[in-house]
Amino acid sequence: MSNENGILNLLSNLISIITVNDPFRNIRPSRNAVDRIKALIDEALDLDSKLFENNGYYTIYNIVGSGKPIVLFLAHYDTVPVNISEWIYDPFKLTVKGSKAYGRGAADDKGNIVAIVYALREVLKEKFCGTIIYAFTGDEEIGGRNGTLAFRHLLEKKGLLPDFVVNGDGSGLIPIVRRRNTFIITISVPEEKIIVKGRRVGGMFKVRICAKETRHSAYFMPGVDSHPLLALSEYLRYKRNLFLINLSGSWVKSNVIPSCVMFNAVKKGSGNEYEVDVSLTKLIRSLIIVSRMNVKTELDSDYGVTINPNIYVYKDGVHTIKIDVRAMSKKLPNTVHERIKSIFSNIGLTKVDIKIKDGSGYLYTEEDSYLVRQALDVQKMLSLEEAVCELAGASDSRFFSPLGIQCIDYGPTGGNVHGPNEYVNIKSLVKAKNFYAKLAQKILK
Repeated sequence: MSNENGILNLLSNLISIITVNDPFRNIRPSRNAVDRIKALIDEALDLDSKLFENNGYYTIYNIVGSGKPIVLFLAHYDTVPVNISEWIYDPFKLTVKGSKAYGRGAADDKGNIVAIVYALREVLKEKFCGTIIYAFTGDEEIGGRNGTLAFRHLLEKKGLLPDFVVNGDGSGLIPIVRRRNTFIITISVPEEKIIVKGRRVGGMFKVRICAKETRHSAYFMPGVDSHPLLALSEYLRYKRNLFLINLSGSWVKSNVIPSCVMFNAVKKGSGNEYEVDVSLTKLIRSLIIVSRMNVKTELDSDYGVTINPNIYVYKDGVHTIKIDVRAMSKKLPNTVHERIKSIFSNIGLTKVDIKIKDGSGYLYTEEDSYLVRQALDVQKMLSLEEAVCELAGASDSRFFSPLGIQCIDYGPTGGNVHGPNEYVNIKSLVKAKNFYAKLAQKILK
């Protein structure tokens, strides 16, 4: 079986195993799914991997060899949820069309697992000096604390903290050396119903992504792309006589831009009497201002700061918005909380609960570091682009980079990550496999 055929066969099997991570709906990868993935990896590598469990989340890992240097190959098997109605293809069945292979996780991140496994097949056939660790985690899409962070603590206890981390959770066949931190701001306000006389109206705003094939929130570019909830917010700012009755949308998770947002409202004036929600109206109206906040960062980023409200929930008389924030900072400054509070106070919303969940750090590796130099040598050897870049979305490298460990992210080319009809370019999977193999051989020679 050729490398390409073997890679596609393993990818097909992995995609058929549903590993959606969705705490909003209390869904996580099952133990049965993990056992099936482990069996496939063990068969491919002719090894017996181990399982590390933490709070119901599993990491499939192994430690091969001994001594220095210690190289960790990292990737994740959990995926974001799917909205079946938006897919042309079955998201849990690999569909090959020309040069592309479609399926949930094809690019993020099961394709990288396959590339790493096939790379290690080559590396482990030969003698090497040092220690190879591979770890495939099950909670990257919800923060990584029960997967990669817990696994890092395990390695620390074993005295096996890696010297280098190669994280297969990138794209574009280019070493990634910078990635911003992720924060979640949760804003909740109690409902406030009043009766308004007027005419009932409704509408819909749809997402528009201009340059990229992904609805991943980190890649949203203000001034270029159109966020449906922010579009509604701006609309309400200029339609002061509109009062919301209710709001709905294709909410997926906090780091995914919803494809559409629908609203029902009353246009104040002559007509019938309707019950509207003043708090909801003010909350949504203010989001465009919140998204434009000035957030000071510790380091510069090619992507600046991204602030996107991606989840809305109404429960027990309370409206809640979850806002995805990306910034090159370890913590959000205290001024962010005060600024949000001031925004709502200025529009008469005083009963506001604001919670900020700080992230775990950012990826930042110097471009003249040993790992990056070796990676660029491999790029040259494989006739790939000899450059490094910053990527918008966060990754589990952030659990190692703050410790001074040299890290890079990498991955094949693909599209529609976190969106419908996610795909990976098949030839690039083979190229990613070659990169991982050559880099390991250079470091462990």
